[in-house]
Amino acid sequence: MVRRHARKLVAAAAALAVAGGVVALVIVLTAPGAPTPQLPRSGILVRGAVTPRDALFGDTIYARIDVLYDPRRIERGTLAVQHGVSPYEIQGGPAIKRDRVGSARRVTYTLRMTCLDHACLPPNPLSDGREEFPLPGIAISYHRVHGGGQTLAVPLPTIEVASRLKPPARATLNAPPHPPVRASSVPLAVRYSISPTLLVALLLVGAVLLLAAAGVLTVRFGPRIGRRRRPLAPLERALVLVERSRRTGIVPEQRKALELLAHELGRSGEEDLALSARVLAWSEPAPHGDATVALAGEVRETLAGRTNGHPA
Repeated sequence: MVRRHARKLVAAAAALAVAGGVVALVIVLTAPGAPTPQLPRSGILVRGAVTPRDALFGDTIYARIDVLYDPRRIERGTLAVQHGVSPYEIQGGPAIKRDRVGSARRVTYTLRMTCLDHACLPPNPLSDGREEFPLPGIAISYHRVHGGGQTLAVPLPTIEVASRLKPPARATLNAPPHPPVRASSVPLAVRYSISPTLLVALLLVGAVLLLAAAGVLTVRFGPRIGRRRRPLAPLERALVLVERSRRTGIVPEQRKALELLAHELGRSGEEDLALSARVLAWSEPAPHGDATVALAGEVRETLAGRTNGHPA
């Protein structure tokens, strides 16, 4: 086990040294004011680095891709980042930084990658608790000035992920008392603040009381169903016409109404009142208002002792 860890440490140190040398070379060659670096025949140089290489589960991993190209051989604006599939997913688009190095151009892409899925869980923390995971394959696509599109692969190193449990927490994983890890699927007993049977009974009583109150109000204030008003007798209708024509003040209507009243009074046997109504109807220049009111009053007194306009 010790030798295995020693080999991993030596390999990691060597990889860091190589990556650091490459990055340092790119930085030195592309520093502001530096001369135009020597590029390969393709006219483009791509390097990638990852930080951190030793991470905990759930940490964010940053991949930096440095692209140095000759704009005389590579078309500007055609660079694009492509990525493959991996448990570590790239979050959002890359952060892009552009500058010039002599007559060359430099573009730096920074990618954020995270993984919170079970596929990225490290092994049992009681045994080793560390595991290496691959990162998505990165490629840079571009178009040459005198040619078609091409793609350069950017290999990224693996990262070693460890558990977030610290040694004291690991030591208590299998130590009693164990936390309960099982739960019953049987639902708890239902409890009510009021008995359902009592609630139904109260609602029924309330409904009956409301219906009774509605019935009382309908009988007391509602329309009288089935109680039709007694129709007016001919003498009563004639009296109503006299009173209405007096209020309107139209003389011809007053004369007609008084003549009709005189006719109905004669039919009822009230000859004296009939004569008075006929004389008032044709008096000049018009039936007097006070006389009409007095005549109407006498007729109503006569009707008070009658039923339906006829002698009782």
